[in-house]
Amino acid sequence: MAGTRLALHLGTHKTGTSAIQNCLYRHREQLAARYLFRGDRPNSSLWMLQAFAHDLGNSPVYRHRDLAAAELERLKRQARAGLADRLSSLDGGNAILSAESLSTLMAAELQDVHDYFREHFDEIEVLIYFRPLKSRIESAFQERLKRRMSSLEDRFSLGYAGRVEMLDNAFGQDNIRVFRYARDEFPGGDVVRHFMQAVGEQPPLEAAVQDNNSLSLPAIQLLYAYRREYPKPQPGDKDIVAQLAHLAGPPLRFHSDLYSELCGTPKWGVRRFEKRVGFSISEDIEAHDAFAVRNESDLLAIPDTAMEWLRERTEHSALPRGDAGSNKSVAEQVRSLAQRSSA
Repeated sequence: MAGTRLALHLGTHKTGTSAIQNCLYRHREQLAARYLFRGDRPNSSLWMLQAFAHDLGNSPVYRHRDLAAAELERLKRQARAGLADRLSSLDGGNAILSAESLSTLMAAELQDVHDYFREHFDEIEVLIYFRPLKSRIESAFQERLKRRMSSLEDRFSLGYAGRVEMLDNAFGQDNIRVFRYARDEFPGGDVVRHFMQAVGEQPPLEAAVQDNNSLSLPAIQLLYAYRREYPKPQPGDKDIVAQLAHLAGPPLRFHSDLYSELCGTPKWGVRRFEKRVGFSISEDIEAHDAFAVRNESDLLAIPDTAMEWLRERTEHSALPRGDAGSNKSVAEQVRSLAQRSSA
């Protein structure tokens, strides 16, 4: 008799994770395996973070909330109780769980994840995607900027090799499946189809998914101008980002020289990762140099079309228009997008 299996999807961030989760959630009744989720959230990241993080109060989600130890312990007990309840309903069946927060846990925490689920499943298979370094750094800069100020002097050290080694140690190398996130290598250019096939499920009939939550270069330029004046998290930040998502334009690309300055991942780390996984995370870093961002001046060179879009969105605000091109005035107009969103 075949044993039970848990397919554990760990992301990583910006590798089509939300699209995979939404597909699993929408088609959960047609899956051969049960999809594990809490409430009506397809993404189990917060759930798994609460259940397994050793220092939950220091995690990015809770770091600024200053919760008491008793409240953090209550969140953990609640998460574990809900997980136990969901697992008890499986009745010996296979399952799929998707939570990119698991890709951020450290060695001891990952060992706890393994030990906990090993009590319920005979086999645990970990699936994880990694973007090539340059596109990952471009994406990471954008994600930082959505939450707080991120300058072009902040380096990015992506510990791909160390991450996979921790997974190998916790779950066993034979149980880790690592994939390069590259749409031209997926069936129909769709990571959802690739993932569903990887876990032995029927791929959906929907068209290929688009990258979610990505802002255009003009939107990032407006957001950067805003962050220069408001570097710390503000109450209306999520509304501002939601409004900026409607501004069309080309994607953010870093010039090869700027990328070389920002990339803090050592070459020996890249070689170690590539040797372990069997594929390259390199790409043509000069491919977009002709129109790429070289420095802060490029980020602040907001095109007229973006300024016109901003003026149209904020035309009812009581902002002075005579100085619309100054950094401070642009920041104030961007800030007013939050008021428009809540109106």
